[in-house]
Amino acid sequence: MRLALPIGLTLLWLGLTVVPASAQITRNYDIKDFNKLKIGSNFKVVLYEGTHPGLEMTGMEEDLKEIEIKNDGSTLIVRREHNWRFRDLFNEDKHTIQVKLTYTHLEAIQAGGASTVRAEHILEGKFLRLDVSGASDLDVEVDVGELICSSSGASDLKLFGQAGQVKIDCSGASDVKGKSFRAHSADIDCSGASTVHIGVDELLDASASGASDIYVYGSPRVQQSHSSGASDIHFREKVSK
Repeated sequence: MRLALPIGLTLLWLGLTVVPASAQITRNYDIKDFNKLKIGSNFKVVLYEGTHPGLEMTGMEEDLKEIEIKNDGSTLIVRREHNWRFRDLFNEDKHTIQVKLTYTHLEAIQAGGASTVRAEHILEGKFLRLDVSGASDLDVEVDVGELICSSSGASDLKLFGQAGQVKIDCSGASDVKGKSFRAHSADIDCSGASTVHIGVDELLDASASGASDIYVYGSPRVQQSHSSGASDIHFREKVSK
């Protein structure tokens, strides 16, 4: 004789849990002025330039309750109280928090924890530092005197615009995509199965190792160049804007 399991027991046996859908809500936060940003843990961020700083977040209420926002000197830190939980493995999109952040001036962006950050306006100034890690994406257009970049941990950095000097450190199966970006001089270190595409006009120092590739668009004077193993440094024609 066949015995039919009750539906509730069947779901329990399958390891499934029926959870009622939670509506997304939007909240605005008062923040102090800042010129450096550190953000992480599954955020989708759009940056806007404005006359006053502002922060708007959209997500599930249970996720917004976990948000920690604080200032450390001139650095605005936005993160969750937890880094990762088992539920996030199956519900990553569901628990992504949409962020609209308004800044007056930015000198540094640090993005991590599977976050994506995109700047709507050109980032201008004498100096800018960009750090992206932990399977995150950063997409910016810049016009600066000096640019320092770091991309690691299977992350992507998309660069547009121009800089006088650029220093790039790319590692851990990451990419820097700056084919149409222009720099007067560049210092590039690429390792760990990573790839850099960058436009350089005058001076170049480059090192590629660990099955990595550097693609240089332009005809700069090479001061130092080193490649090892299955790595290489390639030169291509300058990309027209």
